[in-house]
Amino acid sequence: MLSGFVTIVENSKYATLAPGQVNRLGRAGPLLVNGQQLVQVLTNLLRNAAQAEGVRRIRLTGHRRDDALCLTIEDDGCGIPEAERPRVFDPFFTTKPVGQGSGLGLSMVHRIINDHGGSIGAFDSALGGAGFEIVLPLEDTTP
Repeated sequence: MLSGFVTIVENSKYATLAPGQVNRLGRAGPLLVNGQQLVQVLTNLLRNAAQAEGVRRIRLTGHRRDDALCLTIEDDGCGIPEAERPRVFDPFFTTKPVGQGSGLGLSMVHRIINDHGGSIGAFDSALGGAGFEIVLPLEDTTP
């Protein structure tokens, strides 16, 4: 499921993927998610990053952490002011100019990730802009 999404990302003028990233994601373990919803989450986060002021680079990475898959999206834009970070997942909160954003994208992202038993948080990216980390539980396959 993610390999199709990664193909879209690779064809974007903004995104960069580390070599072999798709393979590492594929071996993380069984992940039970609604594929369309996960693609919607990633698309929304990538679109927000691409529309942020000053963005020239977006990085999508993934790795396994204990019994979870961690996906991180980072950009080199202007970032999210620390005072606004606690509100970014609130419905109708937006940093975009009037008429350019509904303020529903990140609240929808937050709801979908929570519905899958995961979590999402915002942070300052090492690239200089905003970062979002998604943590999704992997399916327990022990008999």
